[in-house]
Amino acid sequence: MRSIKKRYSSNEITVIWMPDECIHSTHCYKKLIEVFNPGKRPWIDMQGSTTEKIIDVIWKCPTNALTFEWNDVKKNTPGNYKFAIPHEPNEVNIDNAYEVKPVRIEISLNGPAMVRGNFVITHDNGVKLKMANTVSFCTCGKSHKQPYCDGSHTG
Repeated sequence: MRSIKKRYSSNEITVIWMPDECIHSTHCYKKLIEVFNPGKRPWIDMQGSTTEKIIDVIWKCPTNALTFEWNDVKKNTPGNYKFAIPHEPNEVNIDNAYEVKPVRIEISLNGPAMVRGNFVITHDNGVKLKMANTVSFCTCGKSHKQPYCDGSHTG
């Protein structure tokens, strides 16, 4: 089953929001309420700020719930450092993953462990589960999507 993808466009980029991936960490609207405002409909206003600021907030999303693609398709290449198009696990050829970059791990107080970079999650039996550039792992044990965080730590 494919997850829902909602698209919000400006002249330069299209922001893709996948509500099924969102853990409601509030990073987006705390950093840029002019664009990401859950009290408004639509909740994403692409005219609220610059493309650079929107991309910066998207890169800080602890999951792949917020991603983007350039409207100029020539910019949507793995070599472009701002490339961040979402993929379903079965749509990605894991063996031809993006260029290797350092992986960052951020531990949140009373929250998830966020792993950022380009990496592959592999099961202990060797099966490749997912290629990702941002994943939030549960550290509280409450998530119903183990080993991934679903935001249950907030409730």
